[in-house]
Amino acid sequence: MRHIGLRTDYDSYERRCQIIWASHSPVTLRDLLAAETPNGELSIRSRLHFRDYLIMPIQRICRYPLLLGQLRSTALTPSVENHDSDSDDASDVGVDVEVALTYMRQVASSADEARRVKEAEVKSATILERLEPHVALSPSFIKSLGTCRLIGSLDVLHHHHLIAPLVPPVKVKYLAAFLYRGYLILAKVKRGKVYEAKHFLPLEVFELIDIAEGESQIFMPFAYR
Repeated sequence: MRHIGLRTDYDSYERRCQIIWASHSPVTLRDLLAAETPNGELSIRSRLHFRDYLIMPIQRICRYPLLLGQLRSTALTPSVENHDSDSDDASDVGVDVEVALTYMRQVASSADEARRVKEAEVKSATILERLEPHVALSPSFIKSLGTCRLIGSLDVLHHHHLIAPLVPPVKVKYLAAFLYRGYLILAKVKRGKVYEAKHFLPLEVFELIDIAEGESQIFMPFAYR
């Protein structure tokens, strides 16, 4: 839905629909979508956009648990005047609201999980699309890693006591980091958001070392075994 709103032809399509609606007699859908000025004239500017109506069901999923939580508090605290006569009814209502609240929380949680999975799939597809071809990183191999778990950046320092000793000036490279299940890809970000793979290896060959603050002036997030 978000990507539809970014299409170049979307705004012109929506304006055309608004003109068509404005040129016809009012109907039920028109009454819902159209807003009127104090003079009774239709105001296209004051209408909600199509994307706004698409997002409404998702917004309500998040609002229902809050509303039901307020109803539960009311149902469980009956007024003093009606305490004796309405206690059983209030108890029944409280149980029903509690059940509804449980279900709506589950729906909201499922919606959040579905969104997380979809975003991970989109990000994984974007990485695969932007990553330059590499003999060791075929598209089929990257797909076999599953969805990307984490996307970020790292300041990478290559150190070897003979080949690359820590002698000033120390060179630190800024690389994009793509973390998969058990696999890490470090890539250089080039123009046009193209990724050039620089380092790629299974995490089982790493040993993570936690360096306390002030213990070393150079941060080493990991080291080879």
